[in-house]
Amino acid sequence: MSSEAVHAAAIISEIGATPGEFFTSDAHLASWAGVCPGNHQSAGKRKHGRPRKGNQHLQPLLVEAAWSAVHTDTRLKARYHRLVLGFGGYHNPPAKKKAIIAVAHTLLVIIWHVLATGKPYTDLGADFYTRRADPEKETRRLIARLEAPSSIRSASHPLHNRLPPGPGSAGAPPGAAAQSGPSLVSESQLM
Repeated sequence: MSSEAVHAAAIISEIGATPGEFFTSDAHLASWAGVCPGNHQSAGKRKHGRPRKGNQHLQPLLVEAAWSAVHTDTRLKARYHRLVLGFGGYHNPPAKKKAIIAVAHTLLVIIWHVLATGKPYTDLGADFYTRRADPEKETRRLIARLEAPSSIRSASHPLHNRLPPGPGSAGAPPGAAAQSGPSLVSESQLM
């Protein structure tokens, strides 16, 4: 019996062959399994949210299956790559762990939909994220970002006068390149 068959049998033994009877949605199943994204917000700021403790038998199976899935040429591998880069890069071990939990969540959502609807899963492909991006729109966005004035270097920003002008910049007085350190500004100038 292959590893995939063992994982499939163990997952079905934990959630049942018809999870739609017990879990009203994929989010309900993910919450019960303990792979739903954590959420901790206070004063409008998103802080570190830990996933809840879930089924102690299902969660390690999903994580192991997710590690196997990211080594295949599928959308799950592309999702893992995007998430790791978004969480801090490949040199950051917690970023890999967060990303693999997110892939385990995606895998459980796929499993719920396949078992609840009875329809087979069709992978969107490893190039799903690059294929759906419009290159012209991305070019326009990057050009607009380059042309936009920087928020800190704009003349209307109160800290503008605190930052030393670069040598040869338009606002620099003659001999500014020879000055060392930022010029001090009084509080009345900032108001």
